[in-house]
Amino acid sequence: MSTDIGTKRSVDCIPYDKPFRHWIIDGLHDDDLARRAAASFPGLSFDWVKHDHPLETLRISSSRVHFPAPVRELMDTVHSEAAASQWSIPTKIPGLKPDTSLTYGCGMHWMREGDRVAAKLDCTHNPTGQVRRLKMIVFLSDWEEGDGGELTLWDKEAEKVVSHVQ
Repeated sequence: MSTDIGTKRSVDCIPYDKPFRHWIIDGLHDDDLARRAAASFPGLSFDWVKHDHPLETLRISSSRVHFPAPVRELMDTVHSEAAASQWSIPTKIPGLKPDTSLTYGCGMHWMREGDRVAAKLDCTHNPTGQVRRLKMIVFLSDWEEGDGGELTLWDKEAEKVVSHVQ
């Protein structure tokens, strides 16, 4: 399905139903903005909050004011009223609203070799009581098959991989 999702251009949304409804979209964001965001993405010297426990080892920042300008611009695009409204079309979820608080799983995440996020359910509510109805994961790396770090989608019991996202 080709649609405009707050991007001012058409992109190909490929829908999948297993293990749950999800879409894989290449080229969602303006190529120049995506390149600038990737190039400005902070490294180890950034003031990350490190999560290091059995389910996950990674670095997170939800402090929008500390995001590099291109990352902030990308986040503003993703977390806009216009984008939320447009996502209602392919998802068939009426009344979507952006979570601009960037808490509970939102923000920048950085993983190095050896870091991990185990199969888990994400939180479904933010502190304001909003219910998460849609989650977007934006990859800014030049990932290639064989690099490790594949995104896998699991069954409801989190016992079996149902889909490898590439």
